Amino acid sequence: MVECDEIEPKLFLGNLDAAESGETLKNYGITHVLTIYMFPITKPEGLAIETLFIDLEDSPDCDIMSCFEKSNAFIKEGQEKGGCLVHCYGGVSRSATLVVAYLMKKYNVGVDEALQKVKDKRYCACPNAGFLSQLRLYETMKNTLDENNIDYKIFSLYHLGRQVSSENNFHAIEDYLFKFKEKQFEGDKFKCRQCRKCLFLQSNVIPHIKGQDLYWNNFAQQLISEQSQTICKNSLFIEFLPWMMEAHQSLSGKLFCPGCNSKIGHFCWKGQLCQCGATISPSFKVIESKLDKESHCVTNVHPLTLQHVT
Repeated sequence: MVECDEIEPKLFLGNLDAAESGETLKNYGITHVLTIYMFPITKPEGLAIETLFIDLEDSPDCDIMSCFEKSNAFIKEGQEKGGCLVHCYGGVSRSATLVVAYLMKKYNVGVDEALQKVKDKRYCACPNAGFLSQLRLYETMKNTLDENNIDYKIFSLYHLGRQVSSENNFHAIEDYLFKFKEKQFEGDKFKCRQCRKCLFLQSNVIPHIKGQDLYWNNFAQQLISEQSQTICKNSLFIEFLPWMMEAHQSLSGKLFCPGCNSKIGHFCWKGQLCQCGATISPSFKVIESKLDKESHCVTNVHPLTLQHVT
């Protein structure tokens, strides 16, 4: 049965049947169809339709937030040039999430207001718990993807860790590294004590609450950045960086300085236990006694060349 609801002028949310119905697309003046499903649609004959296909399951564990930038751009173009239909299978969770994210960005509003606007026109719209958590994180980043946001780093590392540890998908590492664009890194430098090569900056440190496991929780009611408990000082964990060559091909092992090959830490894609009792997953732990810390600096550097900073 065809379901196609107009959320606002020239923006429609519906199901798979609507996307494959030439009559529906023609009647509503739809020129753009965004499909978020496991399979692309069969285009109705005789219609010039622009399409965007996003391969994604309706699971709380799936990363839908990384799709927001391209889906927002496509929906915007569709509204400007004719009309845009966003759909999944039932038009309830995945496609509703993309429409909510678009409205958040377009009107600079929070997730609750945007979701209510969608529900007013399509009452069954209901992003799953994981997607809703991602929308709330999107809101805390002012409806953009902020690579410096600690919760976004944890979210990104969690999904990378799942791909590597569960699927042995080391190719996902390349996508992760290229996701973080050239930007300005701020903070103290951490150098190898033996050869003085800069290994990472303060902005690469991943803090955690003492005694509290650190991983992306799809069902969390509060983000890490919103919590006020004591930060653990027992161990130093950092985000995944390109010079960690051992982690490009193994699930766990030692970390070595790319300059002098001295041991500086351990990694485990499935997670490691901190002395405070918290499990950090995935985990890239460095030994502070093997490092020297330099005072605050500002450096323009691409993550792929971080190991060359001096």
